[in-house]
Amino acid sequence: MRLWNKSTRLQAEFSFNKDSNPEIRSLAADPNGVWLAAVDSERSLRVWDISADRSAVKNLDQALGLRRATDGKILLAVASSRLIVSDSKNSLQVWDLVAKSKLEKIDISGQPDSISVSSDAAWAATTYGTESVGLHKIDQPAAEVTLRCAGPVTSTAFSPTGSYLAAVTSKGTLEVFATDSGTRCAFMRVDGSLSCSAWLPRSSAIAVGGLRGLYLFEYQDEKLSSSTAATSERRAATAAPE
Repeated sequence: MRLWNKSTRLQAEFSFNKDSNPEIRSLAADPNGVWLAAVDSERSLRVWDISADRSAVKNLDQALGLRRATDGKILLAVASSRLIVSDSKNSLQVWDLVAKSKLEKIDISGQPDSISVSSDAAWAATTYGTESVGLHKIDQPAAEVTLRCAGPVTSTAFSPTGSYLAAVTSKGTLEVFATDSGTRCAFMRVDGSLSCSAWLPRSSAIAVGGLRGLYLFEYQDEKLSSSTAATSERRAATAAPE
């Protein structure tokens, strides 16, 4: 596994085991540029402090109790020294990477297809291959909010401030929700299905990709800074819900 520095054009290589080269099955990078976490095909979990270019946490898979069976997908999300892990159980485990201790266990609706976390680690979102998104306030694990979308959700992304959650669907819709209320604030539709999304750091721009290519939307809100990023297609996503 390799990490590239865009500014210096240098790369660092990370290895689970010098004697083997296992397949990487799940990967998560801290939006603050400090932590990198990965799970290999042997279901071993490693976390690196990439700001110091060293392996900071080892053998965390044993502490997490990850199964050694071949079934069950392990999902990761990391931000602000918080690691969120989901295996084949109906729960999320939240770990403090600095203290190397477990903080919370969050019950969820089922086995998730994906998880995402806000940059301040205040919020987490889970998708299940359905029209629902589970929105979780991490310090209040019992308070799950279900967000309903216009189609099966394929990807979610939090805004840089954590104030909003963007969700894209296989029906070609992009929807933006306020995290504090669960209210849908914006709705856009494109031709063809959408499969991935990313909210650009320090920006109001949301990048989404799918069957017809890449789109860049700008969500105009006073809580977010304006974006001047160039793209092949730009549209404003400020419409009221459909």
